[in-house]
Amino acid sequence: LEMLKAALDAFVGHDSAAARAVIPRDKEVDALNKQIHAAIAQHMVANPDTIGRCLHWMVVSKSLERIADHAKNIAEEVVYLCEAQDIRHTNVKT
Repeated sequence: LEMLKAALDAFVGHDSAAARAVIPRDKEVDALNKQIHAAIAQHMVANPDTIGRCLHWMVVSKSLERIADHAKNIAEEVVYLCEAQDIRHTNVKT
């Protein structure tokens, strides 16, 4: 929620510096999502009767991670709108 609010505030305020601050936070959320999935998987192995419930929690975790992805995308668009610079996919090696 903090990422989304910051990205939207940057959009409303035409603040590319604030938008740029949102972008690296996505990696933190990605790592947290992986940790949650690993912990839930371990729990399911130890407690097979909770598999159905745990799968729902995995979907919740992934959905929250996608919200962070969308916040990052908004932030990247703010940078483009303010600076006319496309910063997406800058780390992709060809």
